[in-house]
Amino acid sequence: MTSPRHDSTDRERFDVRWTPEGGVPRAAIFESRDGGWIRVQFEWTGERWRELERERVTEVGCFGDGCEWVTPDTLRPRLEGSDDG
Repeated sequence: MTSPRHDSTDRERFDVRWTPEGGVPRAAIFESRDGGWIRVQFEWTGERWRELERERVTEVGCFGDGCEWVTPDTLRPRLEGSDDG
């Protein structure tokens, strides 16, 4: 399965992926753009990622253990070291 977004830009971005029980894989990408953020949600069709919706958001935050705020840059090592798969 490829990434929902594979264009090459220098924008700051991160994605969250999940599969609902009994559903198809989904992904949400948060990308910085023009002083704010864009959230784009995708669904895996079995062949490609299909865009479901897109919206401008004003603030993005990631929260870790103990509800501390985690920047997207510091979240990746936590996820890569996770035993959850």
